[in-house]
Amino acid sequence: MGDGVSVTIPDRPLLHQSFLDYVEPLLPGALVLEFGAGASTLWFAQRARFVWSVEEDDDWANAVESQIKLDGYRGDVLRAAHTKARIPAPDIMLIDGRKRGMCLSTCVLFDDVLSGGLVAMDDAQRERYSGAVALADSWSPKPRIEFPWRKGVDPDERRDVKLYAWIAP
Repeated sequence: MGDGVSVTIPDRPLLHQSFLDYVEPLLPGALVLEFGAGASTLWFAQRARFVWSVEEDDDWANAVESQIKLDGYRGDVLRAAHTKARIPAPDIMLIDGRKRGMCLSTCVLFDDVLSGGLVAMDDAQRERYSGAVALADSWSPKPRIEFPWRKGVDPDERRDVKLYAWIAP
């Protein structure tokens, strides 16, 4: 992207259905911060009090932002060079964009989620994220929750991916 091309946003989040089932009851009244905009941004914006999504690709950010406005949802897409001061501490943080390890480590080190809130990262099983995952494992007072991809249930069966979530202290 990045060259002014037209984009199409998927109809549903490309996230584990078991994660969506788990998080949906937590969303009414929740503030959500997401790294990586897309169908999940729209899904959260329909259900949460407000969602902020940080996105690096301007064309994709513009497409998601336009859809939020068109549908009248409660959300905003921030470009990657956002200012933290604009965002209150969220109840839920989803890390599903670029630089996932850095996002997770920063969240943990600066305690960026409300106490008892949820921090989740898609594709967390990747070896390059092992340091950030270990840091989050030691930060959370409860064991991480693992949401494995379910063949035949989840929309994209291309790989064996996992989504991990932690409860903030």
